[in-house]
Amino acid sequence: PIILAGDHSTAAGTISGIRKAYPKSKLGVIWVDAHADLHSPYTTPSGNSHGMTVNTLLNNDNKSQSVRTLDDATIQLWDRIKLIKGNAGLPPENLIFVDVRDFESQEAHLVEEAEIAWIKPSGINENGIEACVEKIFDTLSHCNYLYVSFDVDSLDTDIAKATGTPVDGGLKLEQAQKLLEALVSDSRTQCLEITEFNPSLPNPELLLTAIETLLLPIL
Repeated sequence: PIILAGDHSTAAGTISGIRKAYPKSKLGVIWVDAHADLHSPYTTPSGNSHGMTVNTLLNNDNKSQSVRTLDDATIQLWDRIKLIKGNAGLPPENLIFVDVRDFESQEAHLVEEAEIAWIKPSGINENGIEACVEKIFDTLSHCNYLYVSFDVDSLDTDIAKATGTPVDGGLKLEQAQKLLEALVSDSRTQCLEITEFNPSLPNPELLLTAIETLLLPIL
């Protein structure tokens, strides 16, 4: 399936669903995004749920980096949200970040602590998309299935204007096209998600055209 979603927090449900469909298999998650989305309610500076999506999949609230004290109701709600995935968390070695470039110190701490793989924009630009794809497949070679989550803010702001949190220095359209075509062509890929397009923001036609350019060769 191809999933077109608004808020990136939906990925917590779709990824959990695929993991439950294949409980004895290893699912690798390729998170193509300007942001790590690794916050928990204990560490978030904004309180936005779409900044916590990846953390809901892990069994690590990152409490050592807390900046908030939570009330009982919030703790109970957070625990319920995390249970969407079941009791087993996504192993950090089954996750790779691609193009993440806007993050807080709490998220960086968790990446380092959990040894999460990360292909930064500088690595993409220096080594090329082909090397990026090779590193993704090498990192997740032990996984039976793959989930590709593509946030449109991974694209550079000359394209991605109609999205909630655009960040300079992202993927060019040609880079993104080569990346998605390579990832979807792998027989292990079970789902492609494209998310965070907001047509109510200025210049939506520019980003919509880019999304169509990314999807048409795949369809």
